Amino acid sequence: MAKLTATITAKQLAGWTSELERYNAQMTAEYAARNPPEVFTPLDIDGIASLRCGQIGDSYAEQTTEEKLKEIQRAYREGNQAKRDAIENAVK
Repeated sequence: MAKLTATITAKQLAGWTSELERYNAQMTAEYAARNPPEVFTPLDIDGIASLRCGQIGDSYAEQTTEEKLKEIQRAYREGNQAKRDAIENAVK
């Protein structure tokens, strides 16, 4: 998975911490209710952020049609080709 670095405010950190505590409590209770009971290893801030980023990425992937994906790939290839052409022209 991609490694992301972000600068967040104290208020945002408090929100992430609250989300983290809620998630860990929910998962701890869910694992304890299993038969036989299991132990949930709590996530840290980086873990909950990775989980949320993955969910957002999944959401975007579900919204993307095959046609849009091909359009994105075409634009990406054209951009890379333009970079290669610029390098070749600079060398000449």
